[in-house]
Amino acid sequence: IGSLLIFLLTRKFGVKLVEVFISREKINQLRFLNTDKKRDLLIFLAFFIPGTPKDLLTYFVGLTEIKLRTFLTISLVARFPSIVSSTFGGHLVGEGKYVGAVIVYAVTGVVSLLGLLGYNAWMKRKENRES
Repeated sequence: IGSLLIFLLTRKFGVKLVEVFISREKINQLRFLNTDKKRDLLIFLAFFIPGTPKDLLTYFVGLTEIKLRTFLTISLVARFPSIVSSTFGGHLVGEGKYVGAVIVYAVTGVVSLLGLLGYNAWMKRKENRES
């Protein structure tokens, strides 16, 4: 529901709303997402990887030409693993099964770190191609 509201507010108020949360420089770095195939795949991957800034990405996505239905489908499907891992880890903590919870959170952390490293490498390659 939060992502839907952010998306709709961004569609209504545009870049001025997004600039409250993301610098113009960062917005311009994400302009390559305006091509449909790249955009949809990268949104899916960013939402799929636990720990990525999904809410900030949602602000930007509202500035693209993506259809609301496509965005909601990607968001719901891709966020599922992250939601499951955090819910399951929280349940384990609540049950006092701390070793299991640490394992769940460690795996989530490793996946997040790999995603972050991959994203940084990809952005560096993109910057090198542009210069």
